[in-house]
Amino acid sequence: MYLNEQSQVNEYDGKQESLKERLSQIESGNTLLRQHLHDVSCNEAKDKEELVLTIENYRDIIKKLEADSEKQGQRNKELIDECKHLQERMDQYEDEKVKRKLQEAQDRYSDLLRQAAKMEDHLQMLEVENATSKIIIKEQVDEIEQLQKILSSKV
Repeated sequence: MYLNEQSQVNEYDGKQESLKERLSQIESGNTLLRQHLHDVSCNEAKDKEELVLTIENYRDIIKKLEADSEKQGQRNKELIDECKHLQERMDQYEDEKVKRKLQEAQDRYSDLLRQAAKMEDHLQMLEVENATSKIIIKEQVDEIEQLQKILSSKV
């Protein structure tokens, strides 16, 4: 019976050793799993932190882009206003230029009318002078003819 018990004890000892080894392997596996879980948790926390930082960076970038866009919009509005102002000035300049040219043309036309009136007056004066000269010439011709008659009758 002792051998039987001894064999059972040996069998139980073998099983106990096998169980201890199995328990050691399981505990070792558990330690590795815990370490892996810890690493994963750390990595997950790190990833979350990086994600939060990335999101914050994107938010900052979006805010900056929105501010830049607003500044650009304001600058565009200023440029449009300046362009309108310059267009108004160009239109005003063109209007003034046309008015100047029209005034110059009107002044030249007035000068030409005055000169034409002077020429007409001068022409009338010349016609009067010419008519007077013709009358004087006719009178002189008549006088010469009378003098020739007188002279021919004395001869």
